[in-house]
Amino acid sequence: MSTAVVAAFLASPALAQAKEPKTGSLVPSTPSGSVPDRLGLTDETRGRMAVESFAECLVAKRADEVKAYVRLKHGSEGIKKLGQLIEKNSSCLAYGTTRIHQNTLRGAVFRALYLKENGRDKLALSGKVFPFAEHVDDAQSESGKVYLTLMEFGSCVVRSDPEAAKDFLLAEPDSAAETKALGALSSKFGSCFPQGPQATLSKSVLSAVLAEAAYREAEMGKAGPAAVSGKQ
Repeated sequence: MSTAVVAAFLASPALAQAKEPKTGSLVPSTPSGSVPDRLGLTDETRGRMAVESFAECLVAKRADEVKAYVRLKHGSEGIKKLGQLIEKNSSCLAYGTTRIHQNTLRGAVFRALYLKENGRDKLALSGKVFPFAEHVDDAQSESGKVYLTLMEFGSCVVRSDPEAAKDFLLAEPDSAAETKALGALSSKFGSCFPQGPQATLSKSVLSAVLAEAAYREAEMGKAGPAAVSGKQ
């Protein structure tokens, strides 16, 4: 696939404004008590905090259905299921809504599920890389190719430094802990991303990609002997 396609995907903003076409999903804006009211928080950071809070609410209220969602292949059925989860959880939307790129929401769901099932435990990995190609509807479509490129990148980063990847997912957005973890991971980006023109990943996209990769790899690690693990 062309690197330009991946670059275009990565450059897309996490939060879409209400005036844009309604292609995003409705999520809570800034629920009272869920987003710290401190100086210096960017709109992207507040958006990440809000969508992570919403995803945690989904996992807490609909764990079985969320598990069913993540078992679906990436594609149209997954989009439909995610929409159904949102509709069924009006209480998670009680504080107002905004629109967010559905891939960012997808990543937040994987992050919330990862934290619920693994917490701060070390990220133990299988000797084999998770077969992402088996979990996409159409690997030859542009969206399928972008998904696989991102997941291969995320898996490579997670497997290169499981501890830093875990710390990044555990950290509050835009915190010192996140900055430290990101610093450790950044040295792996070049070798993990496909050769060609480099794309800039926003923290929203990076978090979404690493969350799904970490969850998938952790699940595979639990199913078989762990050959690679993060430091305790």
